[in-house]
Amino acid sequence: MDDKLTQAVQAWLDTPAAERDVPAGALLLFKINRNRVLYANALARPAKLHDKIVYELKKHLAYRVDRKTLDDVVRMNRTVVPEAKELLREQPVIDSDQDVPEGVIAKGRRSDHDQLPDEIRQLWDQASNLYHKIKELFETLKSMEKAEPCDRYEYLKQLDEADKKYRACLQQYDAYGHEEVNPDADLVKKVSAARKYLSENRQKLADLKDVDPEKYQALLAKVQQRYDFLIQSGNKVDPDQVTALAELGIIV
Repeated sequence: MDDKLTQAVQAWLDTPAAERDVPAGALLLFKINRNRVLYANALARPAKLHDKIVYELKKHLAYRVDRKTLDDVVRMNRTVVPEAKELLREQPVIDSDQDVPEGVIAKGRRSDHDQLPDEIRQLWDQASNLYHKIKELFETLKSMEKAEPCDRYEYLKQLDEADKKYRACLQQYDAYGHEEVNPDADLVKKVSAARKYLSENRQKLADLKDVDPEKYQALLAKVQQRYDFLIQSGNKVDPDQVTALAELGIIV
Protein backbone atom coordinates (compact mmCIF):
# COMPACT_ATOMS: atom_id res chain seq x y z
CA MET A 1 0.00 0.00 0.00
CA ASP A 2 1.45 3.33 -1.14
CA ASP A 3 0.12 5.80 1.42
CA LYS A 4 1.65 8.75 -0.43
CA LEU A 5 -0.29 7.84 -3.55
CA THR A 6 -3.51 7.58 -1.54
CA GLN A 7 -2.87 10.98 0.01
CA ALA A 8 -2.15 12.47 -3.41
CA VAL A 9 -5.43 11.11 -4.78
CA GLN A 10 -7.33 12.52 -1.81
CA ALA A 11 -5.65 15.91 -2.22
CA TRP A 12 -6.45 16.00 -5.95
CA LEU A 13 -10.11 15.19 -5.31
CA ASP A 14 -10.26 17.82 -2.56
CA THR A 15 -9.11 20.47 -5.04
CA PRO A 16 -11.97 22.59 -6.48
CA ALA A 17 -13.06 21.24 -9.86
CA ALA A 18 -12.06 24.39 -11.74
CA GLU A 19 -8.53 24.19 -10.32
CA ARG A 20 -7.84 20.50 -10.92
CA ASP A 21 -4.95 19.53 -13.16
CA VAL A 22 -6.61 16.76 -15.15
CA PRO A 23 -3.37 15.30 -16.61
CA ALA A 24 -1.98 15.11 -13.06
CA GLY A 25 -5.13 13.30 -11.93
CA ALA A 26 -4.91 10.99 -14.93
CA LEU A 27 -1.32 10.14 -13.97
CA LEU A 28 -2.43 9.24 -10.43
CA LEU A 29 -5.10 6.97 -11.88
CA PHE A 30 -2.60 5.40 -14.28
CA LYS A 31 -0.37 4.49 -11.33
CA ILE A 32 -3.30 2.54 -9.91
CA ASN A 33 -4.95 0.87 -12.90
CA ARG A 34 -2.23 1.03 -15.61
CA ASN A 35 -4.88 1.91 -18.21
CA ARG A 36 -2.75 3.48 -20.94
CA VAL A 37 -5.69 4.21 -23.23
CA LEU A 38 -7.57 6.20 -20.62
CA TYR A 39 -4.39 8.02 -19.62
CA ALA A 40 -3.64 8.99 -23.24
CA ASN A 41 -7.20 10.18 -23.82
CA ALA A 42 -7.09 12.29 -20.67
CA LEU A 43 -3.90 13.96 -21.85
CA ALA A 44 -5.41 14.64 -25.28
CA ARG A 45 -8.84 15.80 -24.05
CA PRO A 46 -8.56 16.77 -20.38
CA ALA A 47 -11.79 18.80 -20.22
CA LYS A 48 -13.85 15.96 -21.66
CA LEU A 49 -12.27 13.30 -19.42
CA HIS A 50 -12.39 15.31 -16.17
CA ASP A 51 -15.56 13.67 -14.80
CA LYS A 52 -14.35 10.21 -15.77
CA ILE A 53 -11.07 10.71 -13.92
CA VAL A 54 -12.95 11.97 -10.85
CA TYR A 55 -15.28 8.96 -10.89
CA GLU A 56 -12.45 6.45 -11.28
CA LEU A 57 -10.27 8.02 -8.58
CA LYS A 58 -13.15 8.13 -6.09
CA LYS A 59 -13.84 4.48 -6.79
CA HIS A 60 -10.24 3.46 -6.10
CA LEU A 61 -9.88 5.80 -3.14
CA ALA A 62 -12.79 4.04 -1.39
CA TYR A 63 -10.81 0.85 -0.79
CA ARG A 64 -7.42 2.53 -0.41
CA VAL A 65 -8.59 4.56 2.60
CA ASP A 66 -9.55 1.19 4.13
CA ARG A 67 -5.91 0.19 3.58
CA LYS A 68 -6.71 -2.40 0.94
CA THR A 69 -4.96 -2.97 -2.36
CA LEU A 70 -6.70 -3.82 -5.63
CA ASP A 71 -5.54 -7.42 -5.15
CA ASP A 72 -7.24 -7.41 -1.73
CA VAL A 73 -10.49 -6.31 -3.38
CA VAL A 74 -10.19 -9.06 -6.00
CA ARG A 75 -9.73 -11.68 -3.27
CA MET A 76 -12.62 -10.18 -1.32
CA ASN A 77 -14.81 -10.43 -4.42
CA ARG A 78 -13.95 -14.14 -4.71
CA THR A 79 -14.82 -15.02 -1.11
CA VAL A 80 -17.49 -12.72 0.32
CA VAL A 81 -20.21 -13.48 -2.24
CA PRO A 82 -19.82 -17.29 -2.12
CA GLU A 83 -19.92 -17.17 1.69
CA ALA A 84 -23.13 -15.13 1.61
CA LYS A 85 -24.62 -17.53 -0.95
CA GLU A 86 -23.95 -20.48 1.35
CA LEU A 87 -25.32 -18.60 4.35
CA LEU A 88 -28.59 -17.78 2.56
CA ARG A 89 -28.90 -21.38 1.41
CA GLU A 90 -28.09 -23.05 4.71
CA GLN A 91 -29.24 -20.71 7.46
CA PRO A 92 -32.86 -20.72 8.67
CA VAL A 93 -35.12 -18.15 7.09
CA ILE A 94 -35.40 -15.33 9.57
CA ASP A 95 -38.59 -13.31 9.54
CA SER A 96 -39.88 -10.60 11.83
CA ASP A 97 -43.04 -11.24 13.86
CA GLN A 98 -45.03 -9.25 11.28
CA ASP A 99 -44.03 -11.61 8.48
CA VAL A 100 -45.46 -14.82 9.94
CA PRO A 101 -49.03 -15.88 10.83
CA GLU A 102 -50.14 -15.44 14.42
CA GLY A 103 -49.14 -18.39 16.58
CA VAL A 104 -46.42 -19.52 14.19
CA ILE A 105 -42.80 -19.30 15.27
CA ALA A 106 -40.52 -17.83 12.60
CA LYS A 107 -37.83 -20.21 11.44
CA GLY A 108 -34.69 -19.79 13.50
CA ARG A 109 -36.56 -18.17 16.38
CA ARG A 110 -36.30 -19.89 19.75
CA SER A 111 -39.49 -21.33 21.22
CA ASP A 112 -38.67 -19.58 24.51
CA HIS A 113 -38.06 -16.27 22.76
CA ASP A 114 -40.66 -14.34 24.77
CA GLN A 115 -39.08 -15.47 28.04
CA LEU A 116 -35.61 -14.28 27.12
CA PRO A 117 -34.08 -11.05 28.50
CA ASP A 118 -34.63 -7.92 26.41
CA GLU A 119 -31.02 -7.73 25.28
CA ILE A 120 -31.16 -11.32 23.98
CA ARG A 121 -34.48 -10.78 22.17
CA GLN A 122 -32.96 -7.71 20.54
CA LEU A 123 -30.24 -9.94 19.07
CA TRP A 124 -32.97 -11.76 17.15
CA ASP A 125 -34.31 -8.50 15.76
CA GLN A 126 -30.80 -7.43 14.76
CA ALA A 127 -30.15 -10.78 13.07
CA SER A 128 -33.48 -10.55 11.23
CA ASN A 129 -32.63 -7.11 9.86
CA LEU A 130 -29.10 -8.22 8.94
CA TYR A 131 -30.40 -11.33 7.17
CA HIS A 132 -32.62 -9.24 4.91
CA LYS A 133 -29.77 -6.79 4.33
CA ILE A 134 -27.51 -9.67 3.29
CA LYS A 135 -30.16 -10.86 0.81
CA GLU A 136 -30.49 -7.37 -0.68
CA LEU A 137 -26.74 -6.87 -1.00
CA PHE A 138 -26.31 -10.35 -2.47
CA GLU A 139 -28.93 -9.63 -5.14
CA THR A 140 -27.35 -6.24 -5.87
CA LEU A 141 -23.97 -7.85 -6.42
CA LYS A 142 -25.55 -10.54 -8.63
CA SER A 143 -26.90 -7.75 -10.84
CA MET A 144 -23.36 -6.33 -11.02
CA GLU A 145 -21.76 -9.66 -11.89
CA LYS A 146 -19.85 -8.29 -14.89
CA ALA A 147 -18.63 -5.17 -13.07
CA GLU A 148 -15.01 -4.87 -11.98
CA PRO A 149 -14.25 -5.80 -8.34
CA CYS A 150 -13.37 -2.17 -7.52
CA ASP A 151 -16.83 -1.11 -8.80
CA ARG A 152 -18.37 -3.66 -6.43
CA TYR A 153 -16.20 -2.79 -3.43
CA GLU A 154 -18.68 -0.72 -1.40
CA TYR A 155 -21.30 -3.47 -1.65
CA LEU A 156 -18.73 -6.17 -0.90
CA LYS A 157 -17.63 -4.27 2.17
CA GLN A 158 -21.20 -3.86 3.41
CA LEU A 159 -21.96 -7.54 2.72
CA ASP A 160 -18.86 -8.71 4.59
CA GLU A 161 -19.72 -6.56 7.61
CA ALA A 162 -23.39 -7.61 7.63
CA ASP A 163 -22.45 -11.29 7.32
CA LYS A 164 -20.07 -11.15 10.29
CA LYS A 165 -22.53 -9.21 12.47
CA TYR A 166 -25.35 -11.61 11.55
CA ARG A 167 -23.34 -14.68 12.53
CA ALA A 168 -22.24 -13.06 15.80
CA CYS A 169 -25.82 -12.08 16.72
CA LEU A 170 -27.22 -15.55 16.06
CA GLN A 171 -24.37 -17.25 17.86
CA GLN A 172 -25.01 -15.19 20.99
CA TYR A 173 -28.79 -15.58 20.64
CA ASP A 174 -28.64 -19.36 20.22
CA ALA A 175 -26.03 -19.86 22.93
CA TYR A 176 -27.89 -17.98 25.69
CA GLY A 177 -28.69 -20.40 28.49
CA HIS A 178 -26.94 -23.28 26.68
CA GLU A 179 -23.32 -22.31 26.98
CA GLU A 180 -22.49 -25.69 28.52
CA VAL A 181 -23.82 -27.44 25.41
CA ASN A 182 -21.36 -25.66 23.16
CA PRO A 183 -18.06 -25.22 24.99
CA ASP A 184 -16.38 -23.99 21.82
CA ALA A 185 -17.45 -20.35 21.70
CA ASP A 186 -15.41 -19.88 18.53
CA LEU A 187 -17.25 -22.53 16.51
CA VAL A 188 -18.98 -20.04 14.22
CA LYS A 189 -15.67 -18.32 13.51
CA LYS A 190 -14.03 -21.65 12.74
CA VAL A 191 -16.83 -22.64 10.36
CA SER A 192 -16.58 -19.29 8.59
CA ALA A 193 -12.81 -19.61 8.37
CA ALA A 194 -13.10 -23.12 6.93
CA ARG A 195 -15.55 -21.98 4.25
CA LYS A 196 -13.31 -19.07 3.37
CA TYR A 197 -10.32 -21.39 3.11
CA LEU A 198 -12.16 -23.66 0.66
CA SER A 199 -13.25 -20.71 -1.48
CA GLU A 200 -9.80 -19.11 -1.52
CA ASN A 201 -7.80 -22.28 -2.22
CA ARG A 202 -9.95 -24.23 -4.68
CA GLN A 203 -8.47 -22.41 -7.68
CA LYS A 204 -4.97 -22.60 -6.21
CA LEU A 205 -5.40 -26.36 -5.91
CA ALA A 206 -6.49 -26.60 -9.54
CA ASP A 207 -3.50 -24.52 -10.68
CA LEU A 208 -1.03 -26.72 -8.80
CA LYS A 209 -2.50 -30.08 -9.79
CA ASP A 210 -0.48 -30.62 -12.95
CA VAL A 211 2.33 -28.15 -12.25
CA ASP A 212 3.76 -28.89 -8.82
CA PRO A 213 2.68 -32.30 -7.39
CA GLU A 214 4.43 -31.74 -4.06
CA LYS A 215 2.74 -28.41 -3.34
CA TYR A 216 -0.52 -29.80 -4.69
CA GLN A 217 -0.48 -32.70 -2.21
CA ALA A 218 0.37 -30.37 0.69
CA LEU A 219 -2.48 -28.00 -0.14
CA LEU A 220 -4.83 -30.92 -0.84
CA ALA A 221 -4.33 -32.18 2.71
CA LYS A 222 -5.13 -28.77 4.17
CA VAL A 223 -8.25 -28.36 2.04
CA GLN A 224 -9.36 -31.89 2.97
CA GLN A 225 -8.95 -31.00 6.65
CA ARG A 226 -11.25 -27.96 6.33
CA TYR A 227 -13.81 -29.91 4.31
CA ASP A 228 -13.86 -32.74 6.87
CA PHE A 229 -14.28 -30.22 9.69
CA LEU A 230 -17.34 -28.69 8.04
CA ILE A 231 -18.99 -32.05 7.47
CA GLN A 232 -18.13 -33.45 10.91
CA SER A 233 -19.46 -30.30 12.62
CA GLY A 234 -22.83 -30.73 10.88
CA ASN A 235 -22.41 -28.05 8.25
CA LYS A 236 -23.31 -28.41 4.59
CA VAL A 237 -21.16 -27.49 1.62
CA ASP A 238 -22.58 -26.11 -1.61
CA PRO A 239 -23.22 -29.04 -4.02
CA ASP A 240 -21.38 -27.28 -6.86
CA GLN A 241 -18.41 -26.77 -4.57
CA VAL A 242 -18.52 -30.42 -3.50
CA THR A 243 -18.40 -31.52 -7.15
CA ALA A 244 -15.51 -29.18 -7.92
CA LEU A 245 -13.55 -30.32 -4.84
CA ALA A 246 -14.11 -33.98 -5.69
CA GLU A 247 -12.70 -33.39 -9.17
CA LEU A 248 -9.61 -31.89 -7.56
CA GLY A 249 -9.01 -34.96 -5.39
CA ILE A 250 -10.92 -34.16 -2.20
CA ILE A 251 -12.62 -37.17 -0.63
CA VAL A 252 -16.26 -36.15 -0.21
